[in-house]
Amino acid sequence: MATKKQRNRETKKQAPCDGFTLAEILIYTAIMAIVGTLFTGILITVTKIQNRQSTSAEVEQQTNLVLQNIQRYVRESSLIDIATGTPATTLILRLEDPARDPVNIYLANNQIFVREAANSPSALTTDKIKVDRLIFIKTVTYPGRDSLQVDLVISFNSQNPEEQFTKTSNTNISRSGTAIFNTDINPTADNAFSLGSSLNKWKNLYLSGNLSQTSGTITFGNLTDDPSGANGTIYYNSDLQTFRAYQNDSWKDLGQWTYSSTDASIHNSNNGNIGIGTASPNDQLDVNGIIKLTGFKMPTGAQSNFVLTSNASGLGSWLPSVGEGNWELSGNNIYNKNSGGVGINTNNPTGKLEIKNGTLLVDGPANPILAGSYNAPGNTRGIYVSGKYAFLASSGLRIIDVSNPANPTQVSSVETDGSKGVFVAGKYAYVGTAENGLAIIDISNINNPTIVGTYNSPGDGRQVYVSGKYAYLADAGSGLQIIDISNPTLPTIAGNYNTPGDARGVYVTENYAYVTDGSAGLQIINIANPSVPSLTGIFNTPGSAEKVYVSGNYAYIADGSAGLQIINVSNPASPVLTGSYDTSGSAGDIKVSGKYAYIADGSNVLQIVDVSNPANPKPVGSYDNANDSSENIFIAGKFAYVTVGSAGIHIIDIKGANIISADIDNLTSNNINIKNNFYITGQLTANNAVNTGAGGIASEGIISSAHYLHVGKATAGSPPTPDCDSESEVGRIAIDFNSNRLYVCIGGSRGWDSASLSN
Repeated sequence: MATKKQRNRETKKQAPCDGFTLAEILIYTAIMAIVGTLFTGILITVTKIQNRQSTSAEVEQQTNLVLQNIQRYVRESSLIDIATGTPATTLILRLEDPARDPVNIYLANNQIFVREAANSPSALTTDKIKVDRLIFIKTVTYPGRDSLQVDLVISFNSQNPEEQFTKTSNTNISRSGTAIFNTDINPTADNAFSLGSSLNKWKNLYLSGNLSQTSGTITFGNLTDDPSGANGTIYYNSDLQTFRAYQNDSWKDLGQWTYSSTDASIHNSNNGNIGIGTASPNDQLDVNGIIKLTGFKMPTGAQSNFVLTSNASGLGSWLPSVGEGNWELSGNNIYNKNSGGVGINTNNPTGKLEIKNGTLLVDGPANPILAGSYNAPGNTRGIYVSGKYAFLASSGLRIIDVSNPANPTQVSSVETDGSKGVFVAGKYAYVGTAENGLAIIDISNINNPTIVGTYNSPGDGRQVYVSGKYAYLADAGSGLQIIDISNPTLPTIAGNYNTPGDARGVYVTENYAYVTDGSAGLQIINIANPSVPSLTGIFNTPGSAEKVYVSGNYAYIADGSAGLQIINVSNPASPVLTGSYDTSGSAGDIKVSGKYAYIADGSNVLQIVDVSNPANPKPVGSYDNANDSSENIFIAGKFAYVTVGSAGIHIIDIKGANIISADIDNLTSNNINIKNNFYITGQLTANNAVNTGAGGIASEGIISSAHYLHVGKATAGSPPTPDCDSESEVGRIAIDFNSNRLYVCIGGSRGWDSASLSN
């Protein structure tokens, strides 16, 4: 038996056999690492396979869903409405249901959408995939059904390369079932296809609308006997050469019209009347409407130069023309060859042309044309036309003979120190001479005009208006100057009114001077007492008031860039705007004649505006010349005379009347331009002054004045000259201010009788 000590020794020797050595532990660790790596690789591989299967399944599923939906829509459609053989990115399908028609299938932002009619689009795919390509190609296989090729490329929507999967599909889809059309049926080429053929025919064609044949023929067959029919049936009978219609259980000729193959004519075979526009014709042809003919022939009674007339029943016949053929055409003109007169509303004319109980209207300013021009050597700033002469403010005064508008010629001239405006009254021309004020020029000898008097105004003399014994001068910064011209050799200031702006134009009528004052608009000044003029009314125009013309209750203002302004001045103290027209240029001057306003419109030369309704002025015509710019205008007869600065003047034909001689019982005119003598058998009434030349005023009756009669100074000495020794001189009055005596021509041996003015 072993002792305790021996047993302990044995135990110590066996102890290492119960644990692991270091080598064994390292071996075990390596084995476990290998096994773990193998398991991880297997797990990753399995996961990749699962992801791949998942992405491919998603792509497959959405591809099939897209193709199934496209196939369903195509088979429900009545028409694939895209071009044949041409790739399209949008598929258009027409459906019978109007609530769904049309259907559009298209690609947007890598997703496929479908839209029915006007409804909101819906997606056929989700954002798990992206569509890289969607192309539709239509194929037509006549006489089979249309088919659709769908070229589709879908890939999984992921940036992970291990999840990327793409499927390409090229599918052909055919329409099925009978086509039901809810839109037009159009062939792919014009005049290329037929419905049926001569061998295989369609049986019936049912229409609810019209059958339209734009070319070719419609063949009704070759029937010679009436077939079986129903109401509304129509056919052509080749034996009778007529159309027949079935109605109320019997066949009847359609409209009784018969075609004759022998002379290609068509006629009505019954004995009744034909009505067009009427169901109850009263004659063989009764037309209730307008007949349009390219030719007309009524053979009964026709002869050369006869005219067609009718009796009280409307029955027409041919008769000799009025005046037995004395009317003839010459180009676009018609004239009467006889030596008698032409009567309108009278069969007994007393002149070459007599209009009885009617009016003559000469109205044609819509197309004014250039009649002639005159290129003055200076800068033309003003114009006045009297008789056959045009007086130009152009480096002084230039007198131009315009009796031949196509060839105006200068007659004479006189130099002044400047010239901006001109007015002619009697034997004098009054010229606004800029900083030198007013010049008075004697034009009694038209070939030798001479300056007889001047007045140096404080401002810049521009437009002049003469009325009675006063000249009214628009004097720029010094406003209105009223100059007494009773002694033309010694003009003197009578009064003035300093307007707030820049006085550029003036027009005088009755007791008022209308002054255009630039930016200060229209100033209306009371001149009843010329020595103390006073402001009555103001109208501030939107532009720059340049010139003014007053007619009736209206002041017409050339308002620069604002065009034409029409102001009601019936109450001068309270002028109001009635109408306006913004011309295309810059309105510098204006004249009114009849119902038209003629405007010098700067770069647009001449604008003509209808002012018959002052509240609604309308443009009717214009004359333009790109090289010129107009400033002033004067209307005389049928011509407008327009100044164009350094280019002189243009004479523009405004299509008025050119009457060589006239006996007029009643005449109303804005302007009367007398070339020679003016004879009045009745009364002469002037709203303003009557200015005469050297011949004065001769009257066989009384000369009366509501105000005063102005008598000029005696020509020379005491008694005055000429001698008072003839009957024609009896009644003359003269005043000799040197001796303060009043002289009256008694005639005969008494000659001049006189009385002292001091008594």
